[in-house]
Amino acid sequence: MTKRTNPAYAIEGVYAVTPDCIDTTDLLRRARLALTGGVRILQYRNKSSGAPQRLEQARALRKLTHEFGITNSGLLALPQGEVSSLQGAATVQT
Repeated sequence: MTKRTNPAYAIEGVYAVTPDCIDTTDLLRRARLALTGGVRILQYRNKSSGAPQRLEQARALRKLTHEFGITNSGLLALPQGEVSSLQGAATVQT
């Protein structure tokens, strides 16, 4: 008997994790390339920047994902201070 995944938890499409990028312009360029290539879920990670920059980057990524028609749940922001409170982004535990 084959075990099936609960459709409520199934991920459709390509899932990507952002690189640890201090340069926001470079981060957005890389994310745009991934989204253009078909990524449907983007996980934002940045362990090297402070909270203000992480929040700025998360907001910019949310705007970018919306340009590609990706719903709020398509951007995952790790719970790092202010970033986890970003309105419109799902949060995940690592």
